[in-house]
Amino acid sequence: GNTCDYLQNHTDIWKVRFSNDSIYRLTYPVTRYANDDSAEIYLGKELELLSKKFESTLNRPFSTDNYERAVSLIRKFRLDAQFLYAARVVDPVVLPYAELARLVRSFLTAPVESIASEIHRVSLSVKEKMEAKGFIGVIDSILSGFQKKDISKVEPFKPPAGSRILVVGGMVEPQAIATIINGIDGIDDSILVLDLLSFGFKSVFAPPIDKNGNPFEEMAKSILAAPGEPTQEGLHHRMDFLKNLVEALHIDGLIICEQSFCDPDQFEAPSIEKAASKIGIRTVRIPLDPELSDRARIEVKIQTFIEALGNT
Repeated sequence: GNTCDYLQNHTDIWKVRFSNDSIYRLTYPVTRYANDDSAEIYLGKELELLSKKFESTLNRPFSTDNYERAVSLIRKFRLDAQFLYAARVVDPVVLPYAELARLVRSFLTAPVESIASEIHRVSLSVKEKMEAKGFIGVIDSILSGFQKKDISKVEPFKPPAGSRILVVGGMVEPQAIATIINGIDGIDDSILVLDLLSFGFKSVFAPPIDKNGNPFEEMAKSILAAPGEPTQEGLHHRMDFLKNLVEALHIDGLIICEQSFCDPDQFEAPSIEKAASKIGIRTVRIPLDPELSDRARIEVKIQTFIEALGNT
């Protein structure tokens, strides 16, 4: 929990709705870009306490062997998924966004070897196609830029014809966005070049965990070094990265997904809109609830936005 649960009632609600379940709480800091390691130390201790609760509840000790296997599996997943993200920036048709979202969600839901292997096979297939087109150098430069959070050294490339859309937001389900886009007449998800969503790009581009360090400290470092969320500090860092990314990757427009509990201070969406406006990029703000209940309105608003981009 953090400012996504700023009323501090999430645990109480779960205790009522799922009275027979064990409730665990993990509090992580919102601090980013601090001049010390206090946030990493705090989160590392929180993760260790959570692990001990699991040990007590399940009567199973922490296993170093299992931990190292898990770290290796997640690293394998991220390397393949990161390549797919970078490849779609250059040629979005090479892999439907809906398929990328499905693969990522499948692994995050059940992080097992079979799913990681499926993603690896898709990655190899996409790599073969992009090598044939001579795009590997550009893709590698984009991949490096994403990993280092520095887009300044991305190799120039000519994007394919058509609108290029970036989806930004917090804990919005990428598969749901793909379904909405593909449900609009005359439009498919090849217009979605990239997302900056919690369960998409931000989960995929968390840095790898060092197996040789203290497990809880290294997990904390990875979590806190992942791309920032609206609930965390570092707004101007996120906006600078966004502006550089939009310019380097030939983005034509931004779909800003708004969820009040993901941005309780209401800073993120207006800041994104302002940052995009400064560099001449059009935006549309889409207020969402977790169930995407007003889908017809959402589709009309997105369709109108995309049609307007096509006319400019």
